[in-house]
Amino acid sequence: DTTGRTSTASCPFALSDKTLRRIQAVSGVVFSSFASVHLLNQLSATLGPLFYDETMGILRMVYQNRFVEPVLIFGSLTAHVASSSILIYRRRSRQQTLTSTSTSTAELTPAPTLVNTVHWQLQLHRVTGYVLAAFIGGHILATRGPTLVAGLAPVDFSYISHTMESNPILFWPYYMVFATSAIYHTTYGLAQSAKILFPRQSTALMQKSAIVKEALRGEKGVWYTGLMAGSAVCVGCALWAFAGAG
Repeated sequence: DTTGRTSTASCPFALSDKTLRRIQAVSGVVFSSFASVHLLNQLSATLGPLFYDETMGILRMVYQNRFVEPVLIFGSLTAHVASSSILIYRRRSRQQTLTSTSTSTAELTPAPTLVNTVHWQLQLHRVTGYVLAAFIGGHILATRGPTLVAGLAPVDFSYISHTMESNPILFWPYYMVFATSAIYHTTYGLAQSAKILFPRQSTALMQKSAIVKEALRGEKGVWYTGLMAGSAVCVGCALWAFAGAG
């Protein structure tokens, strides 16, 4: 979200949009380091239950560490959601102000032009963010709750396989939408974070490579269209593996 600026004169302790975007970018990169590994582990279901469980057991020693999980994972997630929520609120407030201003003037200039200039890749990034925000709480409760609250054994391959077998009509679309949204939101978000955190280096790379330019700007949509198609296939194969083992 790089359009417009919000004045903080009425609230001297409020963070600027630029600062919020940097917090959003840094927290997104930190959380994505976990999310990427976690997603790859889910895709490894195609290699069988034993490989999946052993790999997850090794990875959990790192990301369920007493420092890593509460500080780096939950801390970065909280910072990312908070900064994103404030930016969304400010963006919508600006849009409402522009709409009110345009309708009160004699020479109407349609306010929606601000929204219409946003290409579909960014719109999809926002939509997948809303999807993840809706799902993430329940996912954390279902996967960490049994261990942290009830002291039960950690969730493993059999847990996901059981959900796929017991209620496929619910969990097939749930896992598909959740996983593909996470893959797209993470990939697009990392590209945008690179432009925010390393603007000079990103500009230099875009000038040297058409592939990098398309990945960072994404205006043509070819790269991200392929990403969505590829991620859907990979997630589908993983889900088939979970369901087939049920």
